[in-house]
Amino acid sequence: MRTQVIILLSLTILANGLDAATRSHRSNIIQSRLRLLPRLNFHRSGLAGDQEDVQSMAAGMGWYEKLSQILSMQLRTSSMLSVTNNVFNTQEAPQSDTQYAQFAGISIDADFNDHWTLSNSFDQSWFYYGRADNAVEDFTSSTFQQMLSYNRTFFDKKLDMNLPLSWEFSRLFNRATGARTLDSYTYRAAAEFSWLCRPWLTPAWSYEYFYQDNGSPTDFVPDKHKHNFNLGVTFTPLKGQKLYLTPSVQYSIEQFIHVVRTDTIWTPTMTVTWQPLKHLALDMIGSYTKSASTQDDSSYRVCSGTVYARLFFDW
Repeated sequence: MRTQVIILLSLTILANGLDAATRSHRSNIIQSRLRLLPRLNFHRSGLAGDQEDVQSMAAGMGWYEKLSQILSMQLRTSSMLSVTNNVFNTQEAPQSDTQYAQFAGISIDADFNDHWTLSNSFDQSWFYYGRADNAVEDFTSSTFQQMLSYNRTFFDKKLDMNLPLSWEFSRLFNRATGARTLDSYTYRAAAEFSWLCRPWLTPAWSYEYFYQDNGSPTDFVPDKHKHNFNLGVTFTPLKGQKLYLTPSVQYSIEQFIHVVRTDTIWTPTMTVTWQPLKHLALDMIGSYTKSASTQDDSSYRVCSGTVYARLFFDW
């Protein structure tokens, strides 16, 4: 009898341990998906001077000129290919894999004056994993975002300040089953500064805070606060050419709600952007991420290389 009790207790402890390990692994997969969503911001980004070209085309068109000075629209599509040595951001048994993503989006902006802009955008994305055994984790996302930003320049337009406030809603679906897997509301506030100290050199610094309210019909996904501190510098090595080299480093603090967990993350990045055509830009990004977590089995390290091809049309 005593032996049976010992065996039963041992099996119970083992089952609880396996269940906890499964929940931890599942949580890491979900968090890795949430960390993919900010790549939409890269997909949305344009290049300096595009809007000036759009507004200059409307000169001499009467009422349309006035409207075009207030409203602008962009249609865009992007393709992303990424190679990483830890695709699910796990501490134990990291998996190397490739990721392919396709983005499509539209945005309508209203420039109320030289300082205030309201942006409205909708983006659809499709994420695919390269390994066959990871295909069950393929997902799609739909995201709507509104952003109100205040922009001002100082010192004869050498210093640029941008203060954006935004909220967005994202819904994720499993690609194979079509089942809804995650809803996420994100509220952001940021301060961004850039200094044009030379025609070929622009240092930049930014701070971003966001609160993320997550919900899932199948998994427990904790809400979180996140602080991002970013320092970078952009070089324009060839005069008259739209080639940009941007080394940067980001330090982040993720504070999870309803669970005792705080992650600190360092991410040095090198980005090369080249715009060979008016509506086409290519981006090559290399990054290393080191995350330390107060929760067991949640620290991770990631090396990744990513290529974007972006098409955008402005009106």
